[in-house]
Amino acid sequence: MKNSFKLRFRLIIAFLLVFITLSEAHIFASDAIVVGSKDLSVSTLSKEAIQNIFLGQQTTWEDGTKIKFAYLQLDPTDKIFLREYMYYTNVRYIRHWRSQVFSGKGEMPPMLQSDEEMLKFIKENKGAIGFVTSGADTSSVKTLSVK
Repeated sequence: MKNSFKLRFRLIIAFLLVFITLSEAHIFASDAIVVGSKDLSVSTLSKEAIQNIFLGQQTTWEDGTKIKFAYLQLDPTDKIFLREYMYYTNVRYIRHWRSQVFSGKGEMPPMLQSDEEMLKFIKENKGAIGFVTSGADTSSVKTLSVK
């Protein structure tokens, strides 16, 4: 009886480890791609510049064009973007923007629900920037490299 319990326990632990490993592999398999409107004068951004833009600290491009950005609430792409470029969690990012709104220092960025919505937003707004899932069709926007 004791051996049967130990065997079940080991199988459950093994299953959980495999599940966690596969879940993490799925998260890292997809990637967040930074994209902007075709009219942008830049094609490369630093991680620091991305962080400044998405925190509302940089509001214009080098040529004076107003920056418009949106946030993609698409799991796990948003988590990947925040971890890779912002060093933030979803909760911390939303908390940052709520603080900005309540203190009168800024407006919450549009929170979009799909790659299609993000691509439409970027295509329709001069100086726009955002991020999409690696499999998205980015032919209508400019893909930005990150250094």
